[in-house]
Amino acid sequence: AGIALPHYSYSQYGRTRRVPLSQARPGDLLFFFKNGTHHVAMYIGNGRMVHAANPSSGVIVSSVYERWYAQRFSGVGRVA
Repeated sequence: AGIALPHYSYSQYGRTRRVPLSQARPGDLLFFFKNGTHHVAMYIGNGRMVHAANPSSGVIVSSVYERWYAQRFSGVGRVA
């Protein structure tokens, strides 16, 4: 898409514009862990995200509202 982002999640968080979860659009980035941003997922719509949860699971689709993720949600970032 012609958009460059840094490798590290914290830097990605800093390069994106905050939007409320209620206004998330497919392609927005979701950041997790309240005390930092150690996990990033991509919003795909209808409250769902695609992400690499861990090496054994590989890439999966999950609900943004699952308890584990909801408790650690840091914010939505939109690439401008």
